[in-house]
Amino acid sequence: MIFIESIIRSRKWLLSCIFLLVTSFPGWAQPTGRFLGSVLAQWVDTDNGHRNLKLLNDFGYVDSKGKTWEVPGGTIIEEASMPKSLWLQDSIPLLTSYRRAAILLTYYCKYRKENWFLVYRMFYDACLTAGLPERKAKALFAGVFASQQRWSPSYGYRSISDKTVSFLGYQLINVSIAEIDFNEILEWIETKNPSIDELVIRLHCSMKEKKEKRLLEPKDL
Repeated sequence: MIFIESIIRSRKWLLSCIFLLVTSFPGWAQPTGRFLGSVLAQWVDTDNGHRNLKLLNDFGYVDSKGKTWEVPGGTIIEEASMPKSLWLQDSIPLLTSYRRAAILLTYYCKYRKENWFLVYRMFYDACLTAGLPERKAKALFAGVFASQQRWSPSYGYRSISDKTVSFLGYQLINVSIAEIDFNEILEWIETKNPSIDELVIRLHCSMKEKKEKRLLEPKDL
């Protein structure tokens, strides 16, 4: 009991959870996912200079574990809301070879229908399925993992008299990493090509986390 309590009190608890999660899916090492259909879309101009993409058909992805990730037709993918880490070398994510992976990531980061880590991990698989070299896919994954806001569902009572536990919203977690540390990780990817599990552990050990004081309420999703 004392041992368990000591783990929970330390940051190593989260690291242990991530390690167990990533090592529980050995099939993810060599993804065999497939996209469901192609992306049929039209550009929608905005006042801020960015262009949004409106999907005209249902689109999806089946990952290597058989899980289906769907994006319904009619969805608006906001170019301005796409993770900054996807804009490598001034490229526009929606015009790259990995745009299908970028669409999936942006949609699930916005609506938070799945666990944040599973979403990021799906993105990495989708990049490989799209034909990206392994090292580039890992660099993109590292950028998302080290900068994209995370979310954790929160449950509780809406009032003192309420006896029913309800979903209250998402606790938002901001993450950051020193530029020098991130550049070293990118160089490590390029020279050593570590496994995705090794990459996750090193990223986690180099990052800082800070919870926001507010909850993202269901009505805001």
